[in-house]
Amino acid sequence: MLPIPQNITIVGLNVHGLLTALMLRKAYNPAVTKITLVGQIEENQPPKVMLAGSALNTLLAHFGQSEAHWMQQTDATFKLSNRYVGFSETPFSVANTSEVDILHQPLMLELTKLKRQHYQLDLSLDDFFFSAALAKRNLSPKAQDFPFETHYQYQVDTDSLLILLQKIAATNSIDMLQKSLETLQLDPQGRLKHVECEGQILSGDYFFDCTGSAKLLIGNMPEFREETLPEVRINDRVLTFTASARTCASEVITTALDCGFVQQYSLRGSVHFQYHYSSKFIQDEQAVQVLGRHMYLQGYDNVLQRNLSANQACLVFQPWSKNCIAIGPACGLTQGTEDHELAHTFAMLERFVSSIQSPDDVSAVVQDYNDRIKSRFIYIHSFHSTLLLLNARRNSPYWQTPQDPNALTPIGKTLFSQWLNGQDLEVEPIWDINGANAWYALFSGLGHYPKDDTKPHPQAASIQDNIQDMGRKLNGCCLNFQSHESQLDEGQCHANVTAV
Repeated sequence: MLPIPQNITIVGLNVHGLLTALMLRKAYNPAVTKITLVGQIEENQPPKVMLAGSALNTLLAHFGQSEAHWMQQTDATFKLSNRYVGFSETPFSVANTSEVDILHQPLMLELTKLKRQHYQLDLSLDDFFFSAALAKRNLSPKAQDFPFETHYQYQVDTDSLLILLQKIAATNSIDMLQKSLETLQLDPQGRLKHVECEGQILSGDYFFDCTGSAKLLIGNMPEFREETLPEVRINDRVLTFTASARTCASEVITTALDCGFVQQYSLRGSVHFQYHYSSKFIQDEQAVQVLGRHMYLQGYDNVLQRNLSANQACLVFQPWSKNCIAIGPACGLTQGTEDHELAHTFAMLERFVSSIQSPDDVSAVVQDYNDRIKSRFIYIHSFHSTLLLLNARRNSPYWQTPQDPNALTPIGKTLFSQWLNGQDLEVEPIWDINGANAWYALFSGLGHYPKDDTKPHPQAASIQDNIQDMGRKLNGCCLNFQSHESQLDEGQCHANVTAV
């Protein structure tokens, strides 16, 4: 069994490094384990926002931070994802939370706030809206029935979260040194002996590399090797529009969604949308300018245009090498995934802590850790690569021009073949990430359906009729934040709210 570490050094004074320090502090008593965090404070740009699940709330609660308090400190908002009954009686997860948000985010956000205030909610959006909305988002509905449940994530301002984590670390026996890494020393067995930071020598039983580069600490280990994952080419370009929250009324949101925009995030009084298009739909800059002027007249400003030519990702072959462990971005895989998603950091640290308590041989423990982490990240890459290919088609109805399955990653092709043959996707790693049924949602969005009668092809004609009235339904479901209370009083909301 690996002994409880007595001395831990973490390189990377950023959100991932601070979360690593706090999770290890939660696991190991200060009287037994010394934790030192070293590095220069990193500006986490991009992204300006990060997504986190319940693990972040659980961790902060352990250190006395209530949900209401830390959300206020980090300018956090709720992020919503939903589970729909879409194939037979099996619930499946919509793969991308931002894809779900655009359907009914303003309404659901208000209902979420009420639910958090201990109101009993009986939510019943009408079937017509759901069939149109899901078809609009490349999802295949089952008949006209869409029961669902809501899951919560948190969207936090990166810089504010960094400041809060620093304050918590300072009061929980975590030493923080704002110094640059200069040299590192290996022992004859290839283990890290110590690192030198501006003249100060730091030793440790374990060293955690939480830097934004895979080559700073873990990259100097003798066993370091990177694997290049399959490239996924995205020939789309992206327009990003930012709207002031005070001008972003329901009609503006409706117009944006009707034009094919996807709401990305809300931060500091602004709402950000992105529009994906390819040369198949918009072939000249004049058309882009027309689109830009149109959105500007609808209340949008700060237009940003950028090109997406390819999605290339690398993965560190052994994130746990000797006594050095790469966490988060230091693993190398930051493209083709939700690279701002903190769940990967929590998953790696939880597995490390459980590995320390394993009775197995040390080499077997390390090998099992590396195999599982590698498998997880490869499936994440495949999943999000498939998602990117699906999103590249959002300008056309999902039953037209199916995406070429040969563009998928090798794992995606394997799962896709199983899907077309009506087989269950019984691949262990995807259950730990997105669930097999989330792949179902993606593949149906690619315009392909399995042979199994329990997963029927949707009635495209009726869905197409519903889409014609999409704007009116969206307008009815997008609530203005300021007027929400009056709308509830007047019974204009698609929900029955009863105080408990």
